Amino acid sequence: MITMTIDGQEYQLTPIKQEKKLVIRRQFNYEIYHDELGKMTWDEAIEKVSQLGNGWRLPTINELQLIWESEHKDLFKKESYWSSSEYGSGSAWVFYFYDCNTYGIDKNDDYYVMAVRDLTI
Repeated sequence: MITMTIDGQEYQLTPIKQEKKLVIRRQFNYEIYHDELGKMTWDEAIEKVSQLGNGWRLPTINELQLIWESEHKDLFKKESYWSSSEYGSGSAWVFYFYDCNTYGIDKNDDYYVMAVRDLTI
């Protein structure tokens, strides 16, 4: 188990590599979808992730930062990923995996998509 502090809050990370899955523990557990979902607009990303069913969703901007802070960040492309966190009505937060920055971006732009889902243990 890895312990880290981000913005004054302590997180417990438990990476588990099993069938290409990672589970990261904070106050809840979530699993990262194992397949590449490609680049698309934010609305397309919301739709694509919902089609996976079984609770899959876009990660929040904070969850993306936790993934980047983990020892497994190199499993992901050094690209920009959509978050579910909106930045006004026409924008959403994007997390840049190559430099750990976040930006509010127009939802019509194309960025990479990662899916997560909460686990019940």
